[in-house]
Amino acid sequence: MSLASLPLEKLTKVADVDKRETIYIDLLNYEKQLRNLNKNTREDSLQTNLNPLLSLIKKYGNFIAYPTRKLLSNCIIALLKGLEGYHQHRVLLYFVDSIHEKKDYIEIINVLSVLTSCLEEYGNQINQQETFIRFFFKYSKTNLSYGVRSIALDGLSKCIETSIQSTNEDLIKEIWKCIKSNLNTSSTNVLLSALRCAYYILGSSRLRNSELEWFKSFLFKKSSIDNSLLHSSLGRCFSALASAQADKSIEAAANAVPSTPADDENNEEVENRSTTRRFDETESFRHALRILVENYHSKHAKYESSKAVLVFAVKHLFLMQRPSFVSLNYTTIVDIILLHQSHSTSKEWLSSLEQYHCTYLFRDVIGRRFLDQSSELQGIEILLKRVLEPYLKDQSKISEIAVKTAMASTADILSRSKGSATALYSQLLDTTLQILYLGKDSLKNEVAWLLRCLLSVMPSPLMPTLLALFNRLELEFKHLRSKPKEVSPKLNVGIFNNLTLSLMSIYVAAEENPLYVASSIFSKLFNFSLDLIKSSSKLDLLAAQAQIKTGWRLLSAYVSFGPSFTRMQLSQLLILWKNALSRVPSKIHSQNFMETNADMFNRFEALQCLLSFLEYNKILFTPDVRKRVIIFLNNCLKFYKAFSLTKRLEITMPIPASDYSHLELRSLLLARIFQCFFELSQLSGMSLDDQELLSTTVSTIAELSSLQGYDTADEIVQAKAFTSPRVIPGIGSRFYAQPEEEFQTTMDDILPCYICESSSDSLSVISRSNSAKLPYVPPSLTSLIDNAIQLFASMFCHQPPKVMESTLEIMVASVTNLKSGRDILRYKAVTANTLFSIYGFLSAFDNKKVTLPDKVVSLMIELLENLTAVNDPKLIPYISKSYAFLAYLYQSKPTSVLDTIIKRAAESGDPNCRAVLILAVGHILKKVGSGVPQTTLITAYQLLKVFNTDSNDLVRECSIRASSVSLGSIAKTIPSVLTAQTRILLSYMLLPECDIDVQLLKKRNSLFFPSTLFANYLDCLINELGPNLRSDSSTSHFAFDLAHQLLLLSRDTGDNIIHVYKCYQHLYLFTPLETNSDFFIRELCGNIIDLKQPKRREISIEVLYQILLQNHEFSESCYKRHFDRLIWQSLDTTPDNKLLKNILYIWLNDYKDSDIHSWVNILLFLVGIKNTSSSERSNEQDIQNNLDEDTVSLAYGTSENASNPLFQKNYRWQTQFYAATCLKTCISEVMAENKEPAKYLISRISDLVRAAFVLSTSDNFYLKQGGFELLDTIITDFSNVMDPDFDDVSLLDQFQAQISSAFSSAFVDDSSPEIVAMSLNIASNFIGTGLLKTESQAAKILNLLKEALESSLPERAGFEENRHFKYDSKYFLRIATLSAWASLLVHSANVSYLKEFLSSNIRRLSSHWIMALRGYSRLQFGPSLVKDFVADTSFTRVQSINPKILLNIYEKSWLNIAESLTILLSTDANLIYGILSGDELSLSEEDVFFQDNINYASNRYSFNFFLFSVCFQSLLIPSTLQGFRNPVFRIMRIMTEVLTEELCTKVLYDHNVFPEVVDLLVRLILTEDWETKASIVIFVKKLALANPAHNDLKFCETDSVTSMEPTVSESVEMLFQLVKILTLALTVRVPGLRSDPAESATNKKASEFVILCFNAFLDVSNIFPAIVRVDLFATAMHVYEVIMDDQQLLKNSKQELLAALRKLLSTMVEQNDHTCTTLIYTLFEHLLNIYKETINDSDKKEKNETAFMSMVLVLTLAAPILDSEQLVVHDFLEELFSSLKSSEEDFALRTRCVTSLMLVNSKHPSMSALCRFIIYKSVTMLQNGEVLKSGDYVTEFIPALLDMHVHIPEEKKKSFLSMSIPIAAHFSILVEHADARKRIGEKLLKIMAIQPDEAKAIIQQLSPRQKKCVEEILIQNVE
Repeated sequence: MSLASLPLEKLTKVADVDKRETIYIDLLNYEKQLRNLNKNTREDSLQTNLNPLLSLIKKYGNFIAYPTRKLLSNCIIALLKGLEGYHQHRVLLYFVDSIHEKKDYIEIINVLSVLTSCLEEYGNQINQQETFIRFFFKYSKTNLSYGVRSIALDGLSKCIETSIQSTNEDLIKEIWKCIKSNLNTSSTNVLLSALRCAYYILGSSRLRNSELEWFKSFLFKKSSIDNSLLHSSLGRCFSALASAQADKSIEAAANAVPSTPADDENNEEVENRSTTRRFDETESFRHALRILVENYHSKHAKYESSKAVLVFAVKHLFLMQRPSFVSLNYTTIVDIILLHQSHSTSKEWLSSLEQYHCTYLFRDVIGRRFLDQSSELQGIEILLKRVLEPYLKDQSKISEIAVKTAMASTADILSRSKGSATALYSQLLDTTLQILYLGKDSLKNEVAWLLRCLLSVMPSPLMPTLLALFNRLELEFKHLRSKPKEVSPKLNVGIFNNLTLSLMSIYVAAEENPLYVASSIFSKLFNFSLDLIKSSSKLDLLAAQAQIKTGWRLLSAYVSFGPSFTRMQLSQLLILWKNALSRVPSKIHSQNFMETNADMFNRFEALQCLLSFLEYNKILFTPDVRKRVIIFLNNCLKFYKAFSLTKRLEITMPIPASDYSHLELRSLLLARIFQCFFELSQLSGMSLDDQELLSTTVSTIAELSSLQGYDTADEIVQAKAFTSPRVIPGIGSRFYAQPEEEFQTTMDDILPCYICESSSDSLSVISRSNSAKLPYVPPSLTSLIDNAIQLFASMFCHQPPKVMESTLEIMVASVTNLKSGRDILRYKAVTANTLFSIYGFLSAFDNKKVTLPDKVVSLMIELLENLTAVNDPKLIPYISKSYAFLAYLYQSKPTSVLDTIIKRAAESGDPNCRAVLILAVGHILKKVGSGVPQTTLITAYQLLKVFNTDSNDLVRECSIRASSVSLGSIAKTIPSVLTAQTRILLSYMLLPECDIDVQLLKKRNSLFFPSTLFANYLDCLINELGPNLRSDSSTSHFAFDLAHQLLLLSRDTGDNIIHVYKCYQHLYLFTPLETNSDFFIRELCGNIIDLKQPKRREISIEVLYQILLQNHEFSESCYKRHFDRLIWQSLDTTPDNKLLKNILYIWLNDYKDSDIHSWVNILLFLVGIKNTSSSERSNEQDIQNNLDEDTVSLAYGTSENASNPLFQKNYRWQTQFYAATCLKTCISEVMAENKEPAKYLISRISDLVRAAFVLSTSDNFYLKQGGFELLDTIITDFSNVMDPDFDDVSLLDQFQAQISSAFSSAFVDDSSPEIVAMSLNIASNFIGTGLLKTESQAAKILNLLKEALESSLPERAGFEENRHFKYDSKYFLRIATLSAWASLLVHSANVSYLKEFLSSNIRRLSSHWIMALRGYSRLQFGPSLVKDFVADTSFTRVQSINPKILLNIYEKSWLNIAESLTILLSTDANLIYGILSGDELSLSEEDVFFQDNINYASNRYSFNFFLFSVCFQSLLIPSTLQGFRNPVFRIMRIMTEVLTEELCTKVLYDHNVFPEVVDLLVRLILTEDWETKASIVIFVKKLALANPAHNDLKFCETDSVTSMEPTVSESVEMLFQLVKILTLALTVRVPGLRSDPAESATNKKASEFVILCFNAFLDVSNIFPAIVRVDLFATAMHVYEVIMDDQQLLKNSKQELLAALRKLLSTMVEQNDHTCTTLIYTLFEHLLNIYKETINDSDKKEKNETAFMSMVLVLTLAAPILDSEQLVVHDFLEELFSSLKSSEEDFALRTRCVTSLMLVNSKHPSMSALCRFIIYKSVTMLQNGEVLKSGDYVTEFIPALLDMHVHIPEEKKKSFLSMSIPIAAHFSILVEHADARKRIGEKLLKIMAIQPDEAKAIIQQLSPRQKKCVEEILIQNVE
């Protein structure tokens, strides 16, 4: 192998401006060369390869940029890879020596950077590092520049990390002293580097206690600085400090020597030992955690940032442990963090923050990253036993913070674990209810949410819990109302709040699990709420407000159930809202303040209910309802503005029975008004143009009117404990939101600006969010501002121009006035709110594509110019995008905005202004695109290029971002821009201004390389280059190189790497797999299994999934690296991640055939079958794929304990369930193909059955479900497979006991109704397979079905007491039982003993089947009034069940019931019509939705129509077909069976119905499988034959289509539609009938389908009038010829095709007209040509034989209308006799064809010439010996010749005998077989019996030899 080369000599010829790029590119190539060198080559040429790098640093150091420096380090790393430590040490010493006594800072920085990177990579392999430590220490002194010190400290930290234990004490002291001096720097870069050093020194426990105390003080001091990166470093140091202090404390305790700072000073020798004690890991962890918690609660942590840093430290302490260690010490963590919480009841921010932090640690850190399935249950138990139960006993010992945290964590675990209920859950439910009854108002939301999560997982106690809470609430209200009026009652608001919110929350769980409650419980909710509100008018103020609050909140829950519940109660609700949200009282100003507050409180609660109604019932908003709601809202708005604030004492006083003060409630009231108006504005066709409402939003946004009443800013932020003091009063929350292009950091999670204020929004507990967290509710003031901005943006676009102008003028004035004022915070809030509003309504304008008037545009520009002056980077993207929207919407002058901005940007001297404007240029170019003239575009592009190299960081970054977003638009107009764009990007990366190390030399304080910015640019460039990258390999390789380097830089700087991953994703979309992709693949998959970085993990999963979808080569590479094992592990940690499941499914779909062994073994193991054979693919394959050890080991060694972790753990039930789903899919698809993998599945049948049995008998609901689904798949796919060892025994025969036992397990006491229903249907299908041959074998399952039937029918006694039939589940199981028995009836056709078993119950079942199907049809297809009707009325008959639930039940069973009724209709129709006409269908609970007056006895077709219409409508709604196997096929069979002529006449051939039928059939024929297509063809045929004008059509005598009668013509047109369907069906399978001759499926079913279609086509053609029929015959002949081109079809169905031709020819002969004769001649000629063309083509043998047999059929069947004198007939006969000379294989067939032709055509005088030719040709060839097998030929020919005598006319018989008898006598000697001779003798005797004299005379004239032969034949026959 050649050596690597770095050509430095050419740099002398390169201009200085290009040297940076040249050096970088050369180093890229050099690094690749070094990576490709083997170890020995690199070791031998070490110095040779190193010298160019040293020279580069020395000579061209000034041209080495920051990325180049990293690349240079990578070259050294590649050079040293795999070498021994002493080689690496020696090489690094070269760099140390190279700058000895050097003072060039640039060269020093370059060397320091290289050493730092190399030591980071190889530090563990180098033993002696003191030289490097001293080297870095030398350049860490504070007298040096920031740039040198930052890098030197980084290098020092790498050395300390790997060699701290071997470093002497004196050196450690010097280092620590140096670190302390650097810690006081003003440079953030230096400070972060120094903290990294300190972190590793702390880990060694080598510092004295006094130093530790000093460092703690320092950390507290720095934690007040607002910098997220600094906070992270401080947190890590706090964690290390706590660990060091813990070790000191443990050591002191062990030595029984108290450790104090004074002792440290006097006993340095004792402290400065060279060895470190090993401490107990658990004890050290416990001490460290306690120290951190104590620090958190100490007086030093007085800032929110200090507390956040300490929380990060705790989190880091956890992340440094093994996952199992944290879960094992969960009790310790609970004790330390939760049980030592203070009993704070204050409403300060820090108190709320403390609650937030505790919840974050337990729920988001420990719960999501460290708890597996078993430890999750243990965690619930620990929280229950150590927090919740003790709190219940003594509230003084456990803080409410601990209780809230325990509840939140438990709810989170429950939402993830789900599964089966346990005794622990029941205990938890009891404890939670007891806490609820304590009435702690501060716990109300947490209790409600925990109950919802718990009862969603364990739904069985739903009904008792709801009833218990109702009873308790009624009791509390009764007690409140019973107090005498003269006694002033003290209202316990907490108990009412707890009960109300818990009821609301639990009702959501009840709606999600409706089978576990009675439908009447929902009507109870409405009636109870209604009574509370109505009766409140008779009570005193306090009790009335308590009832009003509870009533409205419960109604909010009720209306959230949607239209099905709300529709019937809408009128009552509107009346309630009308009363509560009435007009403003005329005497409002004279009202008592308490009365006004009560009115406001009532309106607020009613508005919350109205908001819930708006959110969940949009379908109910008719124009009338909209009008009413607008009136209600306007009344509230007028009420809000009607009174002014009064005394401060009054407005801050809490409102009785409320959670708020006057000011808080006032803000919330206006926020709800805005929310309701906004929801209303989102309705279709709704626009709000209320100017008063608009002005209210403007005053809230631009004048901050919501702050009126608060004296100071401090009072505003402290008004509630949910807003950080950092938040500017009155500003929208979007200001503090993370920008869209950035990802939220860890510190953003720990140090929020807002905390959920759930107490201000009762609707949060009924949110339908899938998150385990209680939904986020913003603080009241923030919510008000956000809602105002949102509503303003929605409303503004509907205003007239004048209103727009005046509104904008107000905003401009507001911003301008505040600009010169002193209230900076208010100015910032107003400008931010105004900007967000502008941005919002411009986005709305953009969506609506509405243009803006000139005046509005000018005002907008003026307003944006004012906003540009605000110096805040957070606002820059919004301003620039607003400019873009403005330019796009100003279509009258599309470039005027852009020209103005370009000019201002070029002239402005303000960096912030330039940054905003240049970014606006980019967004405008992106938005307007081709609308920009080329000259303007070029100007803009040139300006961007200039600004891209600006010296100001903000301007430069904004310009580069603008270049990236506008690149596509510029490239469309100027394509040359993309040329060498990658090099331009590189030049930006290498700018001196981006070199943070060099910039730090200039004393700049805080600099970071913007790798994310450049990655985003590269991603945009890749997308623009697109497919061109495939052809331009150099550009694609360079793009890969840049992506790789940016990935390394992102890892170094800690930036978000999502954009780099996106670069790779899009590169793999357009280019093949890069050979150097191993690093990225390892990085990606390493992130996927790393739970410690969940956000990066989430991004990695998404990117991996997208790449796998786009690049099969990449997917294959990952699969060969065993990454499927990693994905299974990762899925087990986050089992609900859909992308991970999709990744596994991709691989399963791609490799289930080629790697079936591995997949089956893995899936079986995952579902619990642990003694499966090894599933590992050989590692040798990895070696063959050139994979390095790291990649392979990653796949095998990611667990703590094992070489292959996949087989070392118990997986979560979610993982097992998905594995079962994959296994089910694998079985279905593999068995359907019936290839080699299917044989392997057959060999593993015992394991598959065992897996299904294990899952179906699990105590987990979902695993049971997965087990039964798997069992159903096994039964379906293996029922027809025979045992390989015993051909006459079914494969599943030996597993009958296991399968039957699985069904029995579904009927245990705690089994869910869904499982019972599923088992019933699968059991019936199992019996239907016929595997249980006798009734005794099936007895166990039949008894289960019988028991279910006896329990479920309402006529039977003891129905209500059955354990499986409670509440609404009884209907579910009743219908499921009927469905199962219906399946039995369907299967009874194949299983004989089922008929007798069913006979005794068939009438009872039939009546219920009819009722069930009628109910289904009414609910599914009836009017919406019935579909949405629910049991909320006083009628007891319909209170039994919610029809929405009933419909869901019917949808899973209706098809089975329809099939059974169809069978009965065909076998015992009198039974069905007797039931329909009898009393069995009296109104019952199933049939209440279907009532009719049809007399089925006289209108029997009506029930056929009913079945047909149900099936037809179901085909139009795909959702009704889910859950059934082959639903369309089964439906088509039903429709065909019930199709009658009367039904067709009266319904289907109706003008309105027929087109719908045809459209549906066309769709189905194109999309369904072959079996279903065949059923559709059968239906079409039957439909056509049942045409009402059938007889009139066939016998219609007319010469023209236009002269047909109207009814006939109309019928012909309809039939043509059906013929088109048949033709379309043929084109699906036969490629030759399509314009695109694509290949079609070639299986046997497809071939049979073609024959079926062709036959149906012929049958339907035969009913057309003759004039049309002939054209269809011609079409049929063409189709026949095309079909003959399909070799596979001919191989499968040749005889069937010939039979179809026979049918066609017979029909044409029957018609007997000249056109048919011509068509037959044409066909015969085509067939002859085909025969001649294929006679010598072995590949087309089937076609040749088919053509030959077809011609024989033509000459045989069409003989009456043909003329044998035709030349084409003569040609065929020549070909036929020619084949007798050579075709040995087909000789017998050819011979039979000859005799058949001779016999058949002898009947027709017109074909006599054919017979004569055959006789002549036969005699001649036999005489000449030309026939290949003359004896065989004569054996067939002579009897046929003699048989012709019967058909010869009388006058010609004598001459015929004169010819035939001598021929027979002459050639019979060739007949050897006695049977053949006997047959000839029989023929002769028959002739002699008819014409004895003539025959004897002819025999006498024979030659003696001939006569002897004849005599022998005759004598033999006589004998």
